[in-house]
Amino acid sequence: MTAQLKGIDVLIVCCLLDEFVLANAAKKAGIKRYVPCFYASVMPRGVQTLRDNKEVILDHIQRLHLPYTVIDVGWWYQISLPRLPSGRIDRNLFLYNSAIGGSGEVPSARTDSRDVGVYVARIIADPRTLNQKVFAYTDLRTQLELYDTVEKLSGEKIERKYRTADEIDDGITRTKDDPYKMMDYYQFTYQKSFDIMGENTPEYARYLGYQIGKDLYPDLEGISFEDFVKETLETGLKPMYEEHADFLRESSSFVFKG
Repeated sequence: MTAQLKGIDVLIVCCLLDEFVLANAAKKAGIKRYVPCFYASVMPRGVQTLRDNKEVILDHIQRLHLPYTVIDVGWWYQISLPRLPSGRIDRNLFLYNSAIGGSGEVPSARTDSRDVGVYVARIIADPRTLNQKVFAYTDLRTQLELYDTVEKLSGEKIERKYRTADEIDDGITRTKDDPYKMMDYYQFTYQKSFDIMGENTPEYARYLGYQIGKDLYPDLEGISFEDFVKETLETGLKPMYEEHADFLRESSSFVFKG
């Protein structure tokens, strides 16, 4: 693998599997910037095993003295939409916004997944981001504001189901050690982090040592949430993770089954 990486300046990783092996090979090959697979919401250690695994990989990268840039982008628009009563966007739902966590008044950062590549390209060309963590997001709003936006643009009234902090904690306890409920565990832990603890924000990202994309690149604008919703209503978009439908249906009660 080392020979295959020779001559590459930047290695962008989009899969958590075998990252230790890949990082070792990247170090030997002289990679000048290694971008590990993060690309999600901001979160501290100890909340979710998936995130903790990413942090363990970062620890390994730093022990290797391998130049790196960590990039997180917030929650994705594509898995943020609630279901409309008419069913008109059912084709676009797979993993979806089935309940509001807590009061719904906590802001959370989101990004259209189609903008991730644009943000990454800008970040990896910037010497200021070498050996840094960067939080590059597009939109910041509460769950209540998100529902309001979808209602306004669709003209439909959406039933608002709430999930309390205690219900989320109970969900984490019930699913953490069950491999057949892995996706439910991830959903509960993400919701605890950004809807209850308020960790998926630029303020908390700064606290964790991130640079903020909007500070670095004030000219860089991604697809707005409003435009994403309009596009979904008018033309539809391919659901996220549809190619993994069978596996996800077996491991998640948050999958829309029609």
